[in-house]
Amino acid sequence: MHTTKRHFLPLLMTLSVGLLTPAGASANVREPSSGEAFTEARGDQALLGVGIRKRWGFKVYAMGLYAERSGATRLGPGDYRGVVGGGFRKTVEIRLLRTLSADKLRSAFEDALGSRVGGLAEYHQFLSYFSGELEKGTVITLQTSGPQLDVSISGQRKPALRNAKLTGALLDVWLGPAPVDNDLKETLVSRLGKL
Repeated sequence: MHTTKRHFLPLLMTLSVGLLTPAGASANVREPSSGEAFTEARGDQALLGVGIRKRWGFKVYAMGLYAERSGATRLGPGDYRGVVGGGFRKTVEIRLLRTLSADKLRSAFEDALGSRVGGLAEYHQFLSYFSGELEKGTVITLQTSGPQLDVSISGQRKPALRNAKLTGALLDVWLGPAPVDNDLKETLVSRLGKL
């Protein structure tokens, strides 16, 4: 009887662990330079890739790019235009690796977007969402669905914006013909064609 208990206990523990781990649970993908781990899926969105933004040798933020799986699986490797122009939902998750003033972040967006969308009221409203000091560890989520942009900063949702020109220009910051960082551009879609 004691022998049976001894063999039964490991089996019971294995079954318990299996019950605690949901079927089809997502694994994490680690951004190697920062060590930040991004889940492979956010609901029905699949992780297209991760990367890091460095400026003057400093790590500024780690980033994950997600896209609605049904849209992303139709795209081939390196299809940046397909990601930007696809009407399916996309999510940019930015994790600050250093404390930044909102002025610096707004200035970075102005440099990247101002010439294309500077005259749009929605663009100025978007910039107004960043204020004060953004601490290291702050998570900024930008979700686009066609012309709609939903912004969340440290879990606080901001009023939705609707302007297709703004959402396209925003994704072009990282995936366009003149991205802020060519290495980041490549790694952000490194999983396309493998989903």
